[in-house]
Amino acid sequence: MNHNYECFYVQTTGIWKTVWLEKVSSTHLKDVVITPSYANSNVFMEFYFTGNLNNTEIETIISFKDLIVSKSRITVNRPIINNTFDLVTDSATMKLKCWSHHAPDLYDVEFNIYQNNKLIDTVRSYFGISEFLARGNTILLNRSVLFPKLILDQGYLKDKGLTFFEEDIIKDINLMKEIGLNGCRKHQKIECDLFYYYCDILGYYLWQELPSAYEWRNNTIHSLTNEWLEIVKQHHNHPCIMTEVIVNESWGTMAILNNKSQQEFATGLYYLTKSLEPNRFVISNDGWEHTISDLINVHNYSASKDELMNDFDNLEERLFKSKRNIFTGAKTVMCDNYEYSLKPALLTEFAGIAFSKDRNLGWGYGDLVNEEEEFLARFKEEIDAIHDGHFFAGYCITQLSDVQQEVNGLVDEDRNFKVDKNKLKQIINRRY
Repeated sequence: MNHNYECFYVQTTGIWKTVWLEKVSSTHLKDVVITPSYANSNVFMEFYFTGNLNNTEIETIISFKDLIVSKSRITVNRPIINNTFDLVTDSATMKLKCWSHHAPDLYDVEFNIYQNNKLIDTVRSYFGISEFLARGNTILLNRSVLFPKLILDQGYLKDKGLTFFEEDIIKDINLMKEIGLNGCRKHQKIECDLFYYYCDILGYYLWQELPSAYEWRNNTIHSLTNEWLEIVKQHHNHPCIMTEVIVNESWGTMAILNNKSQQEFATGLYYLTKSLEPNRFVISNDGWEHTISDLINVHNYSASKDELMNDFDNLEERLFKSKRNIFTGAKTVMCDNYEYSLKPALLTEFAGIAFSKDRNLGWGYGDLVNEEEEFLARFKEEIDAIHDGHFFAGYCITQLSDVQQEVNGLVDEDRNFKVDKNKLKQIINRRY
């Protein structure tokens, strides 16, 4: 496809993510799966080695701001071994340090591989403690209340397409944090490792989303499952990841409302992902037609407070009574044979406001606005509806930047705010 239309962009091909090359010895540490536990104040590590392991040992040194928290040296007697490390000491200064957008505290870790008492490999990394849970209609991070204020992020640049340099990543994250947002829903794109790294160190929540298939076929199940398992595996160690999204708006599973095979695909991947990521939220289908999800996410582009309040008035009560009483557009929230149970609900697409001066460049959602004050008034109404409705546990605004024909970003393709960013921040920071 060499042209863009509706919500489809010009296709790209080739290598667009950073390729990392490293020279290592024949015996080396191939991978480490790091799983911290808030409840147990410890961290579990699973080590994967390759090569000749005769007389091999691994030394692990965990520190926080140069203060050693835990240190051990054990024999490597198999290609896969594990160990658990306590993260608290009797020192008054060394209590459990947790990760959040307010305080993105990270532990440093160094792995030294010895063979015949000779150092042959050193790997340095980090980890953070982030346990995401739901309690009723409330989201918790490390047992404290969290209200996600996210931006929909397509991950496109004007002249670079999908390829972001380091400074581009930092700029996008900081732009959104400056106006009071605390994370992003990365839409239909798996980012390079540097993006995850900067989300970790800058304190920025990330919703990781499987890029959708275009249509449902038998090999869709195989290819999406294989790709998704690799995506989850590669990024397991990043504390910034809050949510794993399997399907978006039923894309690639367009009959999921009542098609048993498509329902079981989404439900099966939910349980498979949950077995790998028990401390993160997993979503079967973001927007509508959920099977089993940890959060109930809906999309709605109504343009006024009254419209949104009417759409979602007494949402919880109406969902319990009948799933078909609530519509997001022409869609139901739950699939046939699946029922709502009490859990946090989020409005994960709304706004998407465009200016009339950009009408020749593309489109936005709802009526075009003419002036900055008109934009801000409409945006404020939509944010007010979320808070005054007292049901949504978080939200995700459409969207970070203009992307080709979609001219509905908070910033344009050159990353300039379209309205006064301080006024945006004032609206966004009304609560939390």
